[in-house]
Amino acid sequence: MFIYLINPIVLLLLHFYYYKNKNHPSEKYIWVFVIFLLTIFIGLRYEIGADWITYQSYFNTIENIKIKENILKSSAVYLLINKIVYNGGFEFWGVNILCASIFMLSLGFFLQNSQNKWLGLLFSFPIIIVILGMGYVRQGLAFSFILLLIKSLENKNLLNVSVFIILSIVSHKSALFICALLLFINFIYYKNTLLIII
Repeated sequence: MFIYLINPIVLLLLHFYYYKNKNHPSEKYIWVFVIFLLTIFIGLRYEIGADWITYQSYFNTIENIKIKENILKSSAVYLLINKIVYNGGFEFWGVNILCASIFMLSLGFFLQNSQNKWLGLLFSFPIIIVILGMGYVRQGLAFSFILLLIKSLENKNLLNVSVFIILSIVSHKSALFICALLLFINFIYYKNTLLIII
């Protein structure tokens, strides 16, 4: 339980330090290191998470699940990750590490150019990282791709927008509503007819 208090304290200290020392040469290296540590923190958990038993049972039966028959289901990304890990000869922890890597890389990429990324990471810790990243893996994957979708919308990159919409929806079907909402807001803000048609 102590580790859940150490993380936010360290993030708060990093926020104060880099707020006073803006554009310090070490900041980008520390940022990458912290993202890596949080990936390990999420990925190497054991029996932690709301769907732990369900996900572990899914992994144990992954050999019998056919990709062709299930690829169009709402959790196709999670299915592919399980297949990759299983065929690579790894155990269930490999699935968690791979999902945590996608999750934290997306969050890190989303926050890295913001005005105060350390404060953003600190505020993300209790709900986004602990509850979503550690508890609900498929929803966390969908959230990861939605963060990348937002960045693609900001950069007006239509190809990436299309890719991340598809990836988020096939990670978890609940992402469909969020993607539609983001496209609508983008359309209203930029009056971009082409995006709303897509």
